[in-house]
Amino acid sequence: MTRIGLAGVPAVLLGGRVSSRVAVATVLLLSMGCRAGPSPVDGSYDVYILGVPAATLEVDGDTYRIRKKDLAANRWGDWVSASVETVAVDDRFRLWGAVADLPARLQSLARIDWTSLESVGWPDAATIWLRYEGGEGAGSSRAWGAESGPIRWYVKDGTLPMDLVVGRDNRLLAAFDVRGDVVVVRPGEEDVTTVERWRDDNISQPRFGYRLHEKTMVQGSDGLGLATLVYLPDGEGAGGPFPTILVRTPYGISRLIEGFWHYAARGYAVVL
Repeated sequence: MTRIGLAGVPAVLLGGRVSSRVAVATVLLLSMGCRAGPSPVDGSYDVYILGVPAATLEVDGDTYRIRKKDLAANRWGDWVSASVETVAVDDRFRLWGAVADLPARLQSLARIDWTSLESVGWPDAATIWLRYEGGEGAGSSRAWGAESGPIRWYVKDGTLPMDLVVGRDNRLLAAFDVRGDVVVVRPGEEDVTTVERWRDDNISQPRFGYRLHEKTMVQGSDGLGLATLVYLPDGEGAGGPFPTILVRTPYGISRLIEGFWHYAARGYAVVL
Protein backbone atom coordinates (compact mmCIF):
# COMPACT_ATOMS: atom_id res chain seq x y z
CA MET A 1 0.00 0.00 0.00
CA THR A 2 1.52 3.30 -1.12
CA ARG A 3 0.35 6.69 0.02
CA ILE A 4 0.22 9.43 -2.56
CA GLY A 5 -1.06 13.00 -2.39
CA LEU A 6 -2.69 14.49 -5.48
CA ALA A 7 -3.13 18.25 -5.54
CA GLY A 8 -2.84 18.30 -1.79
CA VAL A 9 -5.46 15.57 -1.06
CA PRO A 10 -4.00 12.30 0.25
CA ALA A 11 -5.51 9.10 -1.09
CA VAL A 12 -4.78 5.40 -0.68
CA LEU A 13 -3.91 3.19 -3.62
CA LEU A 14 -5.08 -0.39 -3.28
CA GLY A 15 -4.03 -2.76 -6.03
CA GLY A 16 -3.31 0.18 -8.33
CA ARG A 17 -6.83 1.66 -7.93
CA VAL A 18 -7.97 4.46 -5.70
CA SER A 19 -10.39 3.49 -2.97
CA SER A 20 -12.77 6.46 -2.99
CA ARG A 21 -14.34 5.41 0.33
CA VAL A 22 -10.97 5.44 2.08
CA ALA A 23 -9.99 8.67 0.31
CA VAL A 24 -13.17 10.41 1.50
CA ALA A 25 -12.63 9.11 5.02
CA THR A 26 -9.07 10.38 4.94
CA VAL A 27 -10.19 13.84 3.84
CA LEU A 28 -12.80 13.94 6.60
CA LEU A 29 -10.25 12.95 9.22
CA LEU A 30 -7.87 15.59 7.95
CA SER A 31 -10.61 18.22 8.09
CA MET A 32 -11.50 17.24 11.64
CA GLY A 33 -7.85 17.45 12.64
CA CYS A 34 -7.22 20.92 11.14
CA ARG A 35 -6.20 23.56 13.63
CA ALA A 36 -5.88 27.28 13.21
CA GLY A 37 -2.31 28.54 13.00
CA PRO A 38 0.30 29.92 10.63
CA SER A 39 0.50 28.40 7.19
CA PRO A 40 3.55 26.22 6.41
CA VAL A 41 4.51 28.77 3.76
CA ASP A 42 4.08 31.96 5.80
CA GLY A 43 7.23 33.95 6.42
CA SER A 44 10.10 35.60 4.58
CA TYR A 45 12.16 34.15 1.72
CA ASP A 46 15.33 35.37 0.06
CA VAL A 47 15.83 34.68 -3.63
CA TYR A 48 19.31 34.10 -5.08
CA ILE A 49 20.53 33.65 -8.64
CA LEU A 50 23.90 31.89 -8.74
CA GLY A 51 24.44 32.98 -5.16
CA VAL A 52 23.63 36.65 -5.82
CA PRO A 53 20.70 38.18 -3.85
CA ALA A 54 17.96 39.02 -6.37
CA ALA A 55 14.65 39.35 -4.49
CA THR A 56 12.90 39.08 -1.12
CA LEU A 57 9.41 37.61 -0.80
CA GLU A 58 7.16 37.86 2.25
CA VAL A 59 3.99 35.83 2.81
CA ASP A 60 1.60 36.69 5.63
CA GLY A 61 -1.66 34.80 5.23
CA ASP A 62 -3.49 36.37 2.30
CA THR A 63 -0.96 39.17 1.81
CA TYR A 64 2.15 38.92 -0.37
CA ARG A 65 5.01 41.43 -0.61
CA ILE A 66 8.06 41.38 -2.85
CA ARG A 67 11.00 43.53 -3.77
CA LYS A 68 13.51 42.80 -6.51
CA LYS A 69 17.01 43.96 -7.21
CA ASP A 70 18.15 45.62 -10.43
CA LEU A 71 21.16 43.36 -10.87
CA ALA A 72 22.97 45.61 -13.33
CA ALA A 73 22.61 48.64 -11.06
CA ASN A 74 22.98 46.58 -7.86
CA ARG A 75 20.06 48.52 -6.43
CA TRP A 76 16.94 47.30 -4.62
CA GLY A 77 13.52 48.33 -5.89
CA ASP A 78 10.51 49.29 -3.80
CA TRP A 79 8.27 46.78 -2.04
CA VAL A 80 5.05 45.92 -3.87
CA SER A 81 2.04 44.07 -2.45
CA ALA A 82 -0.72 41.82 -3.73
CA SER A 83 -3.50 39.67 -2.32
CA VAL A 84 -3.55 35.91 -2.53
CA GLU A 85 -6.30 36.21 -5.15
CA THR A 86 -4.22 38.39 -7.51
CA VAL A 87 -0.64 37.22 -7.03
CA ALA A 88 -1.01 34.57 -9.75
CA VAL A 89 -1.70 37.20 -12.42
CA ASP A 90 0.72 39.82 -11.10
CA ASP A 91 3.94 39.60 -13.11
CA ARG A 92 5.81 41.50 -10.41
CA PHE A 93 5.70 38.29 -8.36
CA ARG A 94 7.14 36.06 -11.07
CA LEU A 95 10.62 34.83 -10.26
CA TRP A 96 13.14 33.12 -12.55
CA GLY A 97 13.61 29.71 -14.11
CA ALA A 98 11.86 26.71 -12.62
CA VAL A 99 10.74 28.69 -9.54
CA ALA A 100 9.07 31.45 -11.59
CA ASP A 101 5.51 30.47 -10.58
CA LEU A 102 6.29 29.44 -7.01
CA PRO A 103 4.70 32.50 -5.31
CA ALA A 104 1.40 31.81 -7.09
CA ARG A 105 1.48 28.15 -6.03
CA LEU A 106 2.42 28.51 -2.38
CA GLN A 107 -1.14 28.19 -1.09
CA SER A 108 -1.74 24.88 -2.86
CA LEU A 109 1.66 23.67 -1.66
CA ALA A 110 0.66 24.51 1.92
CA ARG A 111 -2.32 22.13 1.77
CA ILE A 112 -0.07 19.09 1.37
CA ASP A 113 1.37 17.14 4.28
CA TRP A 114 4.79 16.60 2.73
CA THR A 115 6.13 14.89 5.84
CA SER A 116 3.86 11.84 5.73
CA LEU A 117 3.61 11.03 2.02
CA GLU A 118 5.84 8.97 -0.25
CA SER A 119 4.78 10.59 -3.54
CA VAL A 120 2.92 13.78 -4.35
CA GLY A 121 1.10 14.96 -7.48
CA TRP A 122 1.49 18.75 -7.46
CA PRO A 123 0.43 21.18 -8.84
CA ASP A 124 -1.40 18.57 -10.92
CA ALA A 125 -1.59 14.80 -11.13
CA ALA A 126 0.80 14.73 -14.10
CA THR A 127 3.68 16.21 -12.08
CA ILE A 128 4.91 13.57 -9.65
CA TRP A 129 7.24 14.44 -6.78
CA LEU A 130 9.35 11.83 -5.00
CA ARG A 131 11.37 11.95 -1.80
CA TYR A 132 15.10 12.20 -2.29
CA GLU A 133 16.79 9.27 -0.64
CA GLY A 134 20.50 9.39 0.04
CA GLY A 135 23.21 11.15 1.95
CA GLU A 136 24.32 14.75 1.69
CA GLY A 137 22.44 16.64 -1.00
CA ALA A 138 24.18 18.63 -3.71
CA GLY A 139 24.98 22.05 -2.32
CA SER A 140 23.85 21.21 1.19
CA SER A 141 25.75 20.54 4.39
CA ARG A 142 22.82 18.66 5.94
CA ALA A 143 22.08 14.99 5.45
CA TRP A 144 18.75 14.22 3.80
CA GLY A 145 16.37 11.64 5.13
CA ALA A 146 17.67 11.62 8.70
CA GLU A 147 14.94 11.24 11.30
CA SER A 148 15.18 14.87 12.37
CA GLY A 149 16.60 16.30 9.16
CA PRO A 150 14.82 18.13 6.34
CA ILE A 151 13.07 16.26 3.54
CA ARG A 152 14.06 16.95 -0.04
CA TRP A 153 11.63 16.37 -2.90
CA TYR A 154 12.34 16.22 -6.62
CA VAL A 155 10.19 16.01 -9.75
CA LYS A 156 10.22 12.68 -11.54
CA ASP A 157 11.35 13.13 -15.17
CA GLY A 158 11.05 16.91 -14.90
CA THR A 159 12.15 18.87 -17.98
CA LEU A 160 12.59 22.04 -15.90
CA PRO A 161 13.73 20.52 -12.60
CA MET A 162 12.84 22.13 -9.30
CA ASP A 163 13.51 20.66 -5.86
CA LEU A 164 11.74 21.42 -2.59
CA VAL A 165 13.07 21.18 0.95
CA VAL A 166 10.49 20.75 3.73
CA GLY A 167 11.13 20.69 7.47
CA ARG A 168 9.77 18.05 9.81
CA ASP A 169 7.14 20.58 10.88
CA ASN A 170 5.96 20.68 7.23
CA ARG A 171 7.27 24.22 6.73
CA LEU A 172 8.67 25.01 3.31
CA LEU A 173 12.36 25.75 3.87
CA ALA A 174 13.54 26.18 0.30
CA ALA A 175 12.81 25.64 -3.37
CA PHE A 176 15.40 25.78 -6.10
CA ASP A 177 15.93 25.56 -9.82
CA VAL A 178 18.46 22.74 -10.07
CA ARG A 179 19.70 23.62 -13.55
CA GLY A 180 19.78 27.42 -13.31
CA ASP A 181 20.70 27.66 -9.60
CA VAL A 182 17.85 29.98 -8.65
CA VAL A 183 17.17 29.51 -4.94
CA VAL A 184 14.21 30.57 -2.79
CA VAL A 185 15.11 30.04 0.87
CA ARG A 186 14.07 31.12 4.34
CA PRO A 187 16.75 33.22 6.08
CA GLY A 188 18.80 30.93 8.28
CA GLU A 189 18.17 27.84 6.15
CA GLU A 190 20.78 28.56 3.47
CA ASP A 191 22.72 25.42 4.37
CA VAL A 192 20.08 23.25 2.67
CA THR A 193 20.83 24.99 -0.65
CA THR A 194 23.79 26.00 -2.81
CA VAL A 195 23.79 29.48 -1.24
CA GLU A 196 25.98 28.34 1.64
CA ARG A 197 28.68 27.17 -0.77
CA TRP A 198 28.58 30.43 -2.72
CA ARG A 199 29.44 32.14 0.59
CA ASP A 200 32.72 30.26 0.90
CA ASP A 201 35.62 32.52 1.87
CA ASN A 202 37.53 31.37 -1.22
CA ILE A 203 34.85 32.70 -3.58
CA SER A 204 34.61 36.40 -4.51
CA GLN A 205 31.39 37.79 -3.07
CA PRO A 206 28.85 39.78 -5.15
CA ARG A 207 29.39 43.47 -4.32
CA PHE A 208 28.87 45.22 -7.64
CA GLY A 209 26.56 45.92 -10.48
CA TYR A 210 27.86 45.81 -14.02
CA ARG A 211 27.98 48.01 -17.10
CA LEU A 212 28.88 47.72 -20.75
CA HIS A 213 32.23 49.47 -21.04
CA GLU A 214 32.54 49.32 -24.81
CA LYS A 215 31.74 47.44 -27.99
CA THR A 216 34.64 47.13 -30.37
CA MET A 217 36.00 45.06 -33.25
CA VAL A 218 39.14 43.22 -32.22
CA GLN A 219 41.33 42.36 -35.18
CA GLY A 220 42.29 38.70 -35.46
CA SER A 221 45.46 37.27 -36.97
CA ASP A 222 43.69 36.91 -40.34
CA GLY A 223 42.80 40.60 -40.36
CA LEU A 224 39.08 40.06 -39.70
CA GLY A 225 37.37 41.94 -36.90
CA LEU A 226 35.81 40.00 -34.05
CA ALA A 227 32.81 41.72 -32.44
CA THR A 228 33.66 42.16 -28.76
CA LEU A 229 31.67 43.37 -25.74
CA VAL A 230 33.51 44.39 -22.59
CA TYR A 231 31.54 44.48 -19.30
CA LEU A 232 33.06 45.86 -16.11
CA PRO A 233 32.00 45.75 -12.45
CA ASP A 234 30.17 48.94 -11.55
CA GLY A 235 29.53 50.73 -8.27
CA GLU A 236 31.36 51.89 -5.18
CA GLY A 237 34.80 50.32 -4.89
CA ALA A 238 34.76 48.96 -8.44
CA GLY A 239 38.19 50.25 -9.42
CA GLY A 240 40.40 48.30 -11.81
CA PRO A 241 42.39 46.56 -12.96
CA PHE A 242 40.12 43.51 -12.93
CA PRO A 243 40.75 39.81 -13.39
CA THR A 244 39.06 38.91 -16.65
CA ILE A 245 36.73 36.20 -17.90
CA LEU A 246 37.09 35.73 -21.68
CA VAL A 247 34.27 33.96 -23.52
CA ARG A 248 34.52 33.11 -27.22
CA THR A 249 31.62 31.83 -29.31
CA PRO A 250 30.80 31.51 -33.03
CA TYR A 251 27.27 32.69 -32.27
CA GLY A 252 25.76 36.02 -31.35
CA ILE A 253 27.00 37.86 -28.24
CA SER A 254 24.28 40.50 -27.73
CA ARG A 255 22.55 38.51 -24.93
CA LEU A 256 25.47 36.44 -23.77
CA ILE A 257 25.95 38.59 -20.66
CA GLU A 258 22.76 37.00 -19.26
CA GLY A 259 24.81 33.90 -18.50
CA PHE A 260 27.95 35.61 -17.25
CA TRP A 261 26.86 38.78 -15.41
CA HIS A 262 27.45 37.16 -12.02
CA TYR A 263 31.20 37.24 -12.67
CA ALA A 264 31.05 41.02 -13.06
CA ALA A 265 29.00 41.20 -9.85
CA ARG A 266 31.93 39.44 -8.15
CA GLY A 267 34.55 41.85 -9.44
CA TYR A 268 35.61 40.34 -12.76
CA ALA A 269 35.71 41.98 -16.17
CA VAL A 270 33.74 39.93 -18.70
CA VAL A 271 34.89 40.01 -22.32
CA LEU A 272 32.56 38.39 -24.81
